[in-house]
Amino acid sequence: MKNIAFIYLIVAYPFITYAMPSPPADKSSDILLAGIKPHLFILEQSYILESNTGRKYGYNNQANFNTLYFPAFELNNLLYVEEKFLSPWQADARYSEFSSADTLKPVISQTHIRRLDGDTSYQIQWKVLDTLKLAELRWFGVSISDTSVKKSLKMGSGFTICAENASYHFFVVI
Repeated sequence: MKNIAFIYLIVAYPFITYAMPSPPADKSSDILLAGIKPHLFILEQSYILESNTGRKYGYNNQANFNTLYFPAFELNNLLYVEEKFLSPWQADARYSEFSSADTLKPVISQTHIRRLDGDTSYQIQWKVLDTLKLAELRWFGVSISDTSVKKSLKMGSGFTICAENASYHFFVVI
């Protein structure tokens, strides 16, 4: 029985060691992350509820009803963000109990941007310039109009994606 176990280990050893994970041979993933990271941002979208008479309501007497966070990436001088960014209340469980009220409508109150790895956020104004469909998700390309914010965030031209025979539609925010 010992001989069978010994033979099994000799035969199986190359397959066992081959299947074990090994450390990466180079730092290509670090280089890739370093190249992409400057183009990743977080957009903070706040909204309030507004009555038919124009009165504004936050949640529990706060300034905003809620703030939701959306990842964004810079591409060709635009920020691409998920479609939910345009109407964040549709994905917000807090709003669901108020959604049936005909007298209260959600309204975007503030939008802030910060780098993915940054602490400082800036209030921005934006508009949709483009759309992008990636898999089953639609992304909006938005443009930021405040050039001082772009300089503070060190936003460049972004990176470019090239693909043949692909159908990508992105939303662009400026």
